[in-house]
Amino acid sequence: MSDLLYHSCQVVCYAEAFDFKSLSDTLLTAGRGACYRDVLFLELEQGSCAIFPFGVAVYWNLRTDVIDRIAADINRFSKNTLVDEEVDHFSYIEGCENN
Repeated sequence: MSDLLYHSCQVVCYAEAFDFKSLSDTLLTAGRGACYRDVLFLELEQGSCAIFPFGVAVYWNLRTDVIDRIAADINRFSKNTLVDEEVDHFSYIEGCENN
């Protein structure tokens, strides 16, 4: 079991919604991602991020400083920002089967 590599996943609700068109246009113009339907997906350094129009971002395998940088960028497009962000942390193992 000690050889298993755990990965991190963090889900953050920042606001009631994002100005998703402006957010997407800004990040896509900067060459920082791709938009699939109503999800903005960013490939970054060692991980990735999905940003949803309903004010939520999901981060996979990103350091705290990278998450903070993304949060600063996307919070400029928040509508009805939450006073206290809702945050969930998860860990996972790639290829792990449930027994």
